[in-house]
Amino acid sequence: MIDAPYIAVRGKPSAALAEKLEKDEKARLDAQIAKLGPEGLARLQKELDNAKAENDAPIPEKILTDFPVPEVGSISWIAVQSAKNVPGTVEVEKAQENALVNSTELAKHIKADETKLPLTVYYDHVTVCISIGFFRYCPNKN
Repeated sequence: MIDAPYIAVRGKPSAALAEKLEKDEKARLDAQIAKLGPEGLARLQKELDNAKAENDAPIPEKILTDFPVPEVGSISWIAVQSAKNVPGTVEVEKAQENALVNSTELAKHIKADETKLPLTVYYDHVTVCISIGFFRYCPNKN
């Protein structure tokens, strides 16, 4: 990771290119204005004003009050396996104050890698379930 090949590109701003881009953009805008004409511009301005008015409208109170708020105890949290690589070791971190998340699988995977990094790296692993129509796949779940 430290000696990985890389490419570095150094750039220098071009005043001539900046002027060309500015002229091209002005020409594009002038062509668009000419193409639309006064009626087209007025129609688009009205469409923009309507969209802004709709976007700025207050959220109906009923939508806010009808939204169900679950009890905190009923919320299922996402299990995260955490580990950190300290040069030469792998220390398992606590994911929550009282419970040590089963990080042994993650720690074993990190230990199995023969590459020794000269820096500390933090790892988090989350198992996800995939649902497509009637198909559901959850690795390591029954």
